Amino acid sequence: MADLPVVDLGVQNFGTGLYGEPALGEGQGTMERWTWVRTAGALLAVALVAACSQGGHTAKPPTGRSPSPPPAEPSGPSAEDRIAAHRQQVLAQYATGKDAPDDDGLSVAGSGPGGTLFFWSTADDRYCAATYFTGGASTSACPAGAEPISGTPRLTRLYEGAPYSLRGEWGVFVAADRETIESVRCGSTPVTVREVRGVQRGDARRTVYAMELDRGAGGTLTVRVRRAGGSATVRLPLAIPAHDVPRDSGSWQVCATG
Repeated sequence: MADLPVVDLGVQNFGTGLYGEPALGEGQGTMERWTWVRTAGALLAVALVAACSQGGHTAKPPTGRSPSPPPAEPSGPSAEDRIAAHRQQVLAQYATGKDAPDDDGLSVAGSGPGGTLFFWSTADDRYCAATYFTGGASTSACPAGAEPISGTPRLTRLYEGAPYSLRGEWGVFVAADRETIESVRCGSTPVTVREVRGVQRGDARRTVYAMELDRGAGGTLTVRVRRAGGSATVRLPLAIPAHDVPRDSGSWQVCATG
């Protein structure tokens, strides 16, 4: 706000009534002075408004129409459409032959903007995994036949490595026989777990899970499972022992050594 103009009211100690009017019994000179004070007060109010208008921020009228928002960019395919397209590409490669999926088809083990990770079983009970990348390339693995479902609760590591993770840096496929996984931790860090598929053989059931870690890992995972006797905590060794994990690399981590 600009500096206010100085107005010398020449006010003396006039007597006033309840509302500022001259007190009863004062003479004509007092009334004239009172009229002058009121006039000067009005001039001061005008000066205050003018000073505020000069020094403050006043609103300006619009100078034209508001700019139109930029046109929306065309959106890409949805996640569901992307996965469906990748599924068709993988089926086209493995629809026939010894690595063809059984009647359960392909299960999604992981997905992201870069591609989709699939899991399936073959007619001869082998477990396969394939990643189809958005750019068009794919990788796959179909090792020897899986072991029969255990007669007692057990965890078995199926696959492990960077190719089995799309949102992290390290992926692990695990088969849980006669139990289910509730949670997984690498040391104190929670690990992302996704149930991929269930395999039923008579009265025995195996559940396949996909896990993703944010970095390469070695050592032992701590797994909370639920089985017929209740909950239990078990340890799942990874492919790389803790003592072989690179110590000077920030891209690797050591899980609880057990």
